[in-house]
Order: sequence, then C-alpha cells, then structure tokens
Amino acid sequence: MSKEITKIYNLDELTSRLDSVREGKRVVLCHGCFDLFHAGHLHYLKEAAGMGDLLVVTVSPDRFVDKGPFRPKFTESVRAETIAAMSMVDFVAINEWPTAVETIELIKPDVYAKGADFKSVDDDLTGKLGLEADAVKRIGGGLVITSGPVYSSTTLINRYFSPLPESVKSYLLNFRDRIGIDGVATVLEQIRSIRALVVGDVIVDDYHFCDGLGVSSKDSVLAIQHRRTETYAGGAVAVANHMAHFVDRVDFIGVVGDSDEYASFVNSKFHPNVHPVLFPRAGKPTTVKRRFVDAYSLKKFLEIYIMDDHELAEKDDAEFIGLTRDLMKNCDLVVASDYGHGCISARHRGILSDQSPFLAVNTQANAGNRGLHTISRYQRMDYGCIAQNEFKAELRDYNCNVRSSIASLTQAVNAKCMTVTQGKKGCIVYEKERGLVEAPAFNLDAVDRVGAGDALLAITAPAACAGVDLEILAFLGNLMGGLAVGIIGNSRSVDREQMETAIRSLLK
Repeated sequence: MSKEITKIYNLDELTSRLDSVREGKRVVLCHGCFDLFHAGHLHYLKEAAGMGDLLVVTVSPDRFVDKGPFRPKFTESVRAETIAAMSMVDFVAINEWPTAVETIELIKPDVYAKGADFKSVDDDLTGKLGLEADAVKRIGGGLVITSGPVYSSTTLINRYFSPLPESVKSYLLNFRDRIGIDGVATVLEQIRSIRALVVGDVIVDDYHFCDGLGVSSKDSVLAIQHRRTETYAGGAVAVANHMAHFVDRVDFIGVVGDSDEYASFVNSKFHPNVHPVLFPRAGKPTTVKRRFVDAYSLKKFLEIYIMDDHELAEKDDAEFIGLTRDLMKNCDLVVASDYGHGCISARHRGILSDQSPFLAVNTQANAGNRGLHTISRYQRMDYGCIAQNEFKAELRDYNCNVRSSIASLTQAVNAKCMTVTQGKKGCIVYEKERGLVEAPAFNLDAVDRVGAGDALLAITAPAACAGVDLEILAFLGNLMGGLAVGIIGNSRSVDREQMETAIRSLLK
C-alpha cells in the first residue's frame, strides 16, 4: 500500500488516530465533494493547511452527493485517494452523513475551512453551511472562508465530461445562454404563490423485492425468494406530494376503499403542505398495484392489480362532487390526476371542466383500461398532459407523428395548452398562441419509470397556470421527470432543493 493511501481512515479510526497525535497541535478540517479535482481545490487545501498543524479532509459519500444528475463523476474511494495524494493533507476520511455537522462534532477541529465559492453563511442556498457553522461554534472552533481563486467542478464537467448526448449538450448551452439559471429560478418563485387542488385516484404501490430461484421442481412456474416489501403512496397522492414542495398550499381529495386498512397508511404519507380529504368508497378496495421486482437489477417481472374501476355510487358521487366544489372555491389551479380507477365519474369530469378556475388534466392508461380511458373524456381543459402512447391511443393511430399531430389533438380536446411526454426523447409542448416547443430528456439510466409522469405533471401544471414561457415549462418538466426516474416507486418526492441543485448543475 502506498504512503498516500495510508492517510485514509474510516471516521472511528480517524478519531482515534487524531487523539494520539493532536496534543499541542492545531487541527484544521476541510470538507467537500471534490468531484473532478482542480486548481481551486489545490489553493483551498494549501490555504487551509497554513491555518494549523494537521489538515484533515473529509469527502462526501456518493449517496449524499447532491450536485445534480450524473453526479458524482468519480466514486468516493477515487475522490478520497486523490485528496490523499496531496502532500499538505495529513488525514482523509469518507463522511457518513449528508453534512459535516456530525463529523465536526466527532473530530472537534480548531478551524473548519470552506472554499472561496462559499462567500458567506447567508449566501449558501442549501442552508448546510449554517448548520455546520453552528456545529463549529458549539465545539469551540472557528469557521474560516478561504480566499483563493474560484473554479467549478460542475462547470468543468458540463463543458468537458458531460455524459449527455451532443444534441442535449447543445440544447442546454443554448438554453443557458438565452434563459439561464436566473430565468428558471424566477419561474420557481412565480409559481410558489399558487394554491392548488389535486383530485384523483389514490394508489398504493406495493413493491416486493425478490431473488429469482428458477423453475419450480414440481410445476413449470417461476420460483422466487422474497427479500423485503416496501409500500408507497402513489397515484394522485404522489402528484400532490411532489407539487407541495413548489407551491404554497395543496389541497387533495381522493377515494380509498372501506374494505381494507390503507386509509390510515395513505393519510400518514402526505407532505405537511398537503391538506387531504380521503373519501371512503363503500364496499370497495383501495387500488393497490403490487409489483414483484428483482432485488439486484430492480427490474419488474410481475404486477398484480387489486382494484374495482366502477364509478362511485350515485349518492356517494354527489357527495364527493360537493366536497370538490367546496375546495375549488379557494384555489387557483385544479389538477385532475385521473387513472381511470373510478374516482372521477363522468358527471365529476363535467363539473371540473365547467367550474375549475384553471384545469390541468392527466389521464393515464394502464393494463386494465388501455384504449378506453382517454383525455377526450373531459369536455375542456386549460392544460393537458399525457404520454405518447396515450396520445396515439386518443388518435387511434399508433403510427402518428406527435409533432405534426399535437395541434389538431389540442384543438379536438378543447385544450389551451398540451404536453406530450416521449420517454427518452423528452417532451413536446404546444399552445396555439405561442407555438410548439421540444425539449430533450436529461436522464440516462432509469431506476424506475413509475411516477415520472406524475412528477412532470406536478411542476408543469402550476407552470402552465402561471402562464410561464413554454421553453421553461418543458425544461422543468423534463428535469422533474428525469429526477423522478432515479427514485424507486414513490418512495420519496422530488423536493425544491433537489430541483434547484439539478438546475444549477445542468446550467452552470
């Protein structure tokens, strides 16, 4: 083992090692991602080393790197080895938490040094530096911002090491020059004041992670070994939870079964900014989509649906519509997240079309309703959002070209604006007055495509309601969807900080 590699310890070993050598010495701690080591990092470490006798550097672990899509470029072990190769560095460790707070409390440095790209605690939009500064103060140390030159790993990676196709890089360069980070940030602030109502199907996503064993010895069936089960609140609940990170208030109304115990589970899964009304469906189950997933590859090999897609009984439907009407009185935006599982009846669709202040509609096809549940079931809408396969089903033409057909479909369904998602190809947005916009996708490898359309709807619906530039709407939608496919099921939402980090990462 080389001399440099022996500088690397786990945090427990590092603490013990420091205790044996730190007496009478001034300890300086640096912490960061160090993804693509550059001259700015070198100046930062040199200046920090001059502030004391022992320089300790901790590296953000891969799982907590929040620099945006496709990051980190280099693994935590490679980044740690690179830092250890610097002669001014005495000790290196890979951090175990999202911030350096716990590490500061463990190591108790005399100085916590941050690079010159952090101008001050107040300028750090993530709030992490403020937490770290408080931790340094608690242990009696001091926070110092270095004064060396500022470079950006993100900018260098975007310019020279981006894994995105050339066409996407060209699009981002053009978007960066014309609109930029500030233009997108303005839109995020613009939609914050919107009050939204999400109406739609509650779906429980039940994931069973398994290992394949092979064919059963007694029957010609696949045998699998169960590893674990994870259950998430999906469907319209996921739309509301995503949206809650970006607008001031989200009201929610949807149906759950009264023949099972999922109501309390679903109720516990709403974001604090969502105010839910769960309407019990007499004698019916909550819609459950049970997926069996390979625990290693995360590929699905079987889905089982527990559902009853009949509409609510007439009396229940009237009560449900009445509750919806009451909630609509105080909102700016109504989002119909309609999966065709009986939550929104034909009469309810008519009320939404006639009385919503601004109506955004998403109708989704599934194995049980393909070709039967289409967006034209709504009489009108201000904004429609559907996937390419649903677009083609609406036109009854699987060979149609979305680009040349979107204007006619938008007019046919009495919509003002329409987005059609195209998976890896990105999305197309059309509005008669402002024309057509195409934007590419920003993700490379999808972990799970479930919920990507819900995430896209959650950001584009308020953007459409606010009348934002169609290019920014398409950019935000694709970025939101790209972040969502990196999440298993609806295990968590795409939050505002994650979105802002991704925006800076792509446009820096």
